[in-house]
Amino acid sequence: MVEENNNTSSEIHGPRKVSFAEFLMLLSTQTMMQLGMIPNPFTKKSRVDLVGAQTTIEAIHMLRDKTKGNLTQEEAKMLDSALHNLQLRFVEVVQEAEKTQHKSEEKE
Repeated sequence: MVEENNNTSSEIHGPRKVSFAEFLMLLSTQTMMQLGMIPNPFTKKSRVDLVGAQTTIEAIHMLRDKTKGNLTQEEAKMLDSALHNLQLRFVEVVQEAEKTQHKSEEKE
């Protein structure tokens, strides 16, 4: 009897190293899902989670503070840009939610 080997490359050679840009993209994508900008890849549904988004944005902010002076100019610019864009989108989503809530209260 022949035993099948289903190991992936990462299982054979260990996990690959993740670049700073990839890590930042992971956090940014997570935040965009939490803001309802992109659907969850598993459920295929968009859902707004403001607490989760705020927590992830704060984690990115902490990452910026903790890595200050240790990033390349390109990495620092990428981090600042991602943080700025996510914060702006967070404010927009909060404002949209407040408008929706205000309209539903007027109907009552």
